[in-house]
Formats: sequence, C-alpha cells, structure tokens
Amino acid sequence: MASCVTSGCGAKFASANALKRQCHHVINALGPQTPPEIFMYRGNAYRDLQQPYLALADYNTANRVIKTSGQHEVACREALKGLPTRLTANYPAADTHLHLIVDPLFGKGIARRTSAKNPDMGRGIFATADLKQDDIVLQTSTPWLQYPLREGLCSNCSKKLPPRVFGCSNETCHEEYCSRDCRSHALTLYHGKVCGNEGFQGIELDLFSQMSNATSPARRNVAAGYLLTLRVLAASLLNRTVPTAIAEVRSLTGKLVFDPNDVAGEMLDLYDRLARFCGFVTSISFEEFIGVYARIRSNSFQMNGSLAWHVPRSMFNHSCDPNCVADHTGVFRASQNIKAGDELTISYYPHLNPLPSEARRIELQSRDFTCLCPRCIAGF
Repeated sequence: MASCVTSGCGAKFASANALKRQCHHVINALGPQTPPEIFMYRGNAYRDLQQPYLALADYNTANRVIKTSGQHEVACREALKGLPTRLTANYPAADTHLHLIVDPLFGKGIARRTSAKNPDMGRGIFATADLKQDDIVLQTSTPWLQYPLREGLCSNCSKKLPPRVFGCSNETCHEEYCSRDCRSHALTLYHGKVCGNEGFQGIELDLFSQMSNATSPARRNVAAGYLLTLRVLAASLLNRTVPTAIAEVRSLTGKLVFDPNDVAGEMLDLYDRLARFCGFVTSISFEEFIGVYARIRSNSFQMNGSLAWHVPRSMFNHSCDPNCVADHTGVFRASQNIKAGDELTISYYPHLNPLPSEARRIELQSRDFTCLCPRCIAGF
C-alpha cells in the first residue's frame, strides 16, 4: 500500500478509518434497511484509504438502489492504475476458542506459541519436552469444512461415493452423499441455507468447471479456494452471522498477496454475483469476503481428494521436510526424535514432497506461499 508521511495525510487516513468504522456500525445495526448512501460513504472511506478495489463493491451496492453519475467508479478505476500490481493484505486471528477446539487434541509436551526466531511466521507448535519418534503430536480429527476436488466423492466428507448414492432431498440440487448421516450433517453445517438457491448453485458449478478445466496450477488453486470460500459463506448464512464471528474462522490468520486489478475484476464480479443471489451485502462486506479467501489460501489442506479447513492442523507451520507425519488413522506422530524447544512441522501438501526444489517452489508459489524450510533454503 502506498504510504504517506505528512501529518495531513495521516489525519486523512485516521478520518477515513473512523468513517469506515461508523459505516460498519450503521450497516450492522440497520441490516437490509440501510440507506444506500451509507454504502457510498463507506466507499468514499475506502478510496481515501487507498483501497479503491474495496470501494467499488460499495458503489456497486449503492447503484442497485440509486442512480449515480458513475464518477466515483471512474475515479476508482483511475486510482487502480496508480497502485502496485502486487499488494499484501493480512487478516488477524483470535485465540479465544483454541483452548476448546485445538488444545485438547495435542499430545503431551506440546504447546502453541509465537516463534521467537521468526515472529513473522505467526503461531507455531513447539515441543516443551523431549519427544521420541512415534510420540503422538496431534490426535485425529475431522475438518470443519471441506470441498471435494473431483467427481465421485461425497459432498460433505469427501469419501468415495458407494454404489448407492444418497442424493439431496431437493431433486434440482447437485450434492451427493455417501450416507444419510452425511446428508443430514451437511444440511445443518452449511447446505441448508443454499440448497434451494439456484443462483448460488449455478456459481458453484461454474467454479467447479473452471477448476476441473484449469490449464495451470495457479488457476486451479484459485478456483478451488473460491469453492471452499462459498462453503464458508453458506455456513455463515445458515448461522445468520458474519464468517469471522464463527470460531473456526476467527481462529486463523490470513495473508493474501494480490494484484488489486484482479480483486477489482474477477473477485469483485464473484462477490457481486453471490451478493445478488444471496442478499448478504448488509451482512458480509467485500472486505470480509476477501478475508475468508485469504485464510483459505494461507491455511487450507489438500487431503482425501478435497480442500479442507482444518483448524488444529493449521496451528502447525508447513515444511517440505516435516518432523511430524500422519499415520493411516490421521494421527500425527513425531517422525524423529525432537528436542524440547524445537518447532513441530507438518506438510500441508504431502504430494509435493517428492518433487525437486524448483517444482515445489512453483507449486507453492501458485498458492502465494514461499517455503523457508531447511530443505527449500538448501535447494533440494
């Protein structure tokens, strides 16, 4: 983000931040009754904060109700030209629920904390006592949400579908399950609010087609990330809350390296389509939407043919040469003796580990991730 060192610019930024927060409060309080002018005001605040890609979403929302000259949108498009083509957005996490959803799964002699050697890595898992090979590090647990990345898998748990498939009770819905339990679980977890929404499901099928037909790892990973984002949004709509109010979402940090033109193009178009079909502009802002996607890019796992949101595993940092691996039951164990004070690492993408250094770098780069594990630093 461009920086400004003058006191006048600092005051302008502070005023814009205050306006943005005030607009947030008004929109949260009034919901669907929010006057469109409030979105115009928040858009103006985003522009002053040098975030025209966020401003465009609010101007679009306002324009659905009132007719404007279009000068605000033109100004945003011009401002986009002056921004760097590579920006970074960081989204914070809260530890309020980790003692409930993460800590009970750890083995003995293990704790989470921020790395003293590399604070930029955020939270990590460290040994508080010497661990022996095969000691349990993390008990098995199921992901909060997951999205199957190929045909023939259960829409809820991503297991291979049996000969007898349990379809959704809505005959026009595309979801299929491996059991009645999975079908019931999906309805209460994420599917209940969007099952009959043909617009939402049309977007979902379109993204799945884009992912399946992608010609590059980067495009495939973007589409997969969007699909899991849709599932998180569906869960939040079912719970009638914003995504970051859900414990599994607020527990994870997010980092997104992005081209603002892409955000103002493809991503904004996806948000606008979803908002139109689901009517969530007053509950889920474009900024919130990007925050969910950023957390997926930073924390999701490819496991059992799916892209998974798995909070306990996300507490560990990635390494291409991890000292902890999962056994056939999903329990993570130490793969070597580990000294007290050492960080415990796992591989987010085990299928990449056999690849040479450059091939891994390209694959990880398509996920906006630069690995700094000893193996990657050494180049092997």
